[in-house]
This record gives sequence, C-alpha cells and structure tokens, in this order.
Amino acid sequence: MKASNLTYIITVPVSAIIGLITEFASNESGWIVSLLSALFLLSLGLATALRETTEMISLEVDENSKRNKSNKIYNLFTKIAASNNMIFTKYSSELIEKTTSVLESASNGRLVLDRESINTLPMQLASNVSSELFAISIWIGGEEALGKGVDSYTKKLYDAANRSENPVSVKRLFIVKNSDLKDEVLHKRMRRDIEKGNVDVKLMSVDQWISGTEELQNPVDFGVWDSELVWTYTTSHLSEELGDQAVLLMGESNVQRFRKRFLINFNHASRISEI
Repeated sequence: MKASNLTYIITVPVSAIIGLITEFASNESGWIVSLLSALFLLSLGLATALRETTEMISLEVDENSKRNKSNKIYNLFTKIAASNNMIFTKYSSELIEKTTSVLESASNGRLVLDRESINTLPMQLASNVSSELFAISIWIGGEEALGKGVDSYTKKLYDAANRSENPVSVKRLFIVKNSDLKDEVLHKRMRRDIEKGNVDVKLMSVDQWISGTEELQNPVDFGVWDSELVWTYTTSHLSEELGDQAVLLMGESNVQRFRKRFLINFNHASRISEI
C-alpha cells in the first residue's frame, strides 16, 4: 500500500473530525451534518485505498501466475523423475536439453526448422511479405520442376508482386548446371515468372557463382524477406533434393550477409534473352 494512501486515510477524516468538534462547540445544531460529512470523507479514503490495494494484489497474482508457468517444465520433470522410471526420466531429460538448445540458438538469431515448419512457413512468409524478396533457386531439371500450374506459394508471390498498391519487388536468381542453361523447361518457368508474376528473373551456372563467407562458398537455396529474415536450405548445391535441413535467420549481420551475396551474383547473372 502506498504511503500517500495512508496519509489520505488519516489526514482527511481527522481534519473533518476537528471541524466537527469546532462546529459542535459553536453550533450544537450542526453536529449531525458535520459527523456525516466526516464519515463520508472517511469512506472515500478507505475506498481509494481498498481499490489500489486490490490492484496491487491483482498484479501480484499475475506475477505468481507467470512464475508458475515458468516453473511448469521443472515441476513436470521433477514429477517424472520421482517416478523412478529410467526410460521416462532419460527421455524427458534429453527433450529438455534439446528444447533448451533450440531456444538458445533462436535467441541468437538462428532457428533450425523441422519438417512441419518447412512445409508451412513458406506460405506464411509469402502471405506477409511487404516490400521485397530476393530468392536463390537451385534448379532441378525435368517437367516436374515446372509443375502443372502455379502452386499456392508461387501464386501468393505473384499476387504480391502484381498488386496495384505497394507491389512487392521480387527478384529470383536460378542457379543451374551448365547442361541446363538452355533447358526449355527452365526457360518456360522463367518466362512464367516474368509474365505472370512480374518477377525480375536471371540465371547463372554453378561455376559462375561468386563465393562469399564459408556458408556461401557454394550456392545454396535461400530467400531474403523484407531485409528482415533469411530462409536458407543447408543442402549442397550438388544434391538432387533439398532435403529436410532448413534454417531461419534474423539479425542485421545475417540478413545483410545473404542480401549482399545475392545482389553481387544477381548483377553478374544473365537474363533469359542473353542465353
């Protein structure tokens, strides 16, 4: 309880009671009115203190609730350990260690994505991109790479790039093997991006890649979203499949490192008309 509230509770009624005594001494007929006034002022002071005390208790309850939630994992693990079941205890301990490691990595701007996130997060990114996307696409040849139509993810990007107000600037750089430079399926895909998606598209061969830091010595599939996030696969450019390993990066140094590498290579790459 605040000292000011205590002062209010004490001083206001006391001053009123002093006034009551003075009034009673000078005019006996007015003592009832003065008494009621004093009691009214006393009730105001008590009501104010009670309200603020209630607010303080409510805040304390909220803090206790937060502390209980933060201790929930510890309490659950303690309960599991108390069961003396070695399998449950060992598995739970490993799970906590893994989760802690993931959270520590995320706090440093690096989040390793699981299969579910790899399948769902691109749609969320495409739905929320607001200004620009710089994307490196490792080309895997064949008709299946073109697809029968525009998939939902690509359509989201096309829509964002074609909207009348604040269109998103999308630049895509295809990285291909030398043997695929004149691949007609690749050229169809590039033309579709240009005509339907308003995408600025270029391509280059693997051996034309201008390397950067260790993680970008060789071309990798990645996207820089709104200069805020980087999505990158960790699979080698020689692999025929992207696999399950993908990472989400944030932070100025991470974003600028990938953004700079993209622009250097994009400016060095060729347009479809130049092939």
